[in-house]
Amino acid sequence: MSLDVLTERGRQTLYDEMRMSASLESIYGYRYIATPKDQPAVSDALILDGNQIYAVAETKCRYDMECADDFFEGEYNSEWLLTFDKYMKNCDVARALCIPLVGIIVLPNSNEWLVKRLYEGATNTHLAHIRLDTTKTQATVNGGVAVRTNAFINMRGAKVNKLLGETHGH
Repeated sequence: MSLDVLTERGRQTLYDEMRMSASLESIYGYRYIATPKDQPAVSDALILDGNQIYAVAETKCRYDMECADDFFEGEYNSEWLLTFDKYMKNCDVARALCIPLVGIIVLPNSNEWLVKRLYEGATNTHLAHIRLDTTKTQATVNGGVAVRTNAFINMRGAKVNKLLGETHGH
């Protein structure tokens, strides 16, 4: 199995995810516990509040935007593309643990990150509007093409935060 995390682009996304993790802890006091990056885990992390699991997290780094305004007002129209299968599997984890699923988008070019609660596992409630469409998209951080059903998740109302640490490699 080829591991994206072992490539230069994969290492960059891991670095930026860890910057977001430090920011999350500094701003909110929560701990971001990443799943193994050398395995195809369903979820990217669990978020802990003290010694209790607070939420399951799906995290993506986006290098094609200069700032959060580009995401909300530009061509993305506030929609975050996530494969529908991955979204539903994360909802299954959140439901099984009776915790929320949060979506996190890291925007390294502007040192920002967005976070929004997407699903409430305890009540089986989807909290964000989702539009489904089968589209051709980039398969992984390293490229390639995949045709699959994608969830276009409306991220309006997401909290915009500042990233800690320094950028490198852009």
